[in-house]
Amino acid sequence: LNFVEALRLLAKKAGVILRQSNPALTSKRNALLDILELSAKYYHKVLTGSPAAETARRYLRERALTDDTIVKWQIGYSPDTWDSLVNFLKSRGYAENEIFLAGLIVKKEKTPGFYDRFRGRVMFPIHDLNGNVAGFTARVSPEKEADEKMGKYINTPATMIYDKSKILFGLDKAKISIKREDLVIIMEGQMDVITAHQHGFTNTIASSGTALTTEQINLLMTRYTHNL
Repeated sequence: LNFVEALRLLAKKAGVILRQSNPALTSKRNALLDILELSAKYYHKVLTGSPAAETARRYLRERALTDDTIVKWQIGYSPDTWDSLVNFLKSRGYAENEIFLAGLIVKKEKTPGFYDRFRGRVMFPIHDLNGNVAGFTARVSPEKEADEKMGKYINTPATMIYDKSKILFGLDKAKISIKREDLVIIMEGQMDVITAHQHGFTNTIASSGTALTTEQINLLMTRYTHNL
C-alpha cells in the first residue's frame, strides 16, 4: 500500500473520518501562523529590551510576575507608534495583506495603506492547543489608562486562526495538569491565570474576551475533565 491507501485503511479501523484538505488554504494558514509567532517574538523583545517599554515592565513587576514567567508566557509590548510592527514584518518578507489577515493591522479609512492595530499596550499572546500563537490580548499601558478610548483590553479580531469562542487562554499549558487532577479552574482574565500558574496552580485557564461558550465547555468535557 502507498501512504494514502494505508491512511484510508487505518482510518476505517480506528473509526476516524478523513477529510480532504486544501493545499492552498493550508499554505495560507501556515503563513499566518508564522506571522503571529514572529510578532509575538517582536513584542517580547521590545518589552525586555526597549526603553519605551519601561512603564510596561514596571507594571508587570508590580503585579509580581517573575522574569521566568514573562518568558514562559511570551509577554510583550507593542510600541506606541503607527507602523512599527507592519514595517518589521514587511522587512521580513511578508505582504501587508497577509499581516492584515492575521489581525495585526487595520486598513486606513481615507488613504491607502495600513496601521498597527496594537499600540502602546502590554501584549499577551493567545496560544492554541498545539502551542501556536493564534492571537493577542492587549492591555493599555497603565499611564494611559485614564484617557484610553478603545478600552482597557482589546483582542485580535476573528481570523482564519483565531476564534475567541473556541480558544481557551492557557489550555496549551494547563491540559496535562487538568487531566492529572481531573479538575479545571476557569478564571476571568489572563493575568489571573498567569499568576496562578506562577504559584503552582497549573490547572487554571481563562476565556478570552468572551463569556464562556458551549464550544469551550464541550472541548473541556469531551477531552479533559467533567469537573469545572
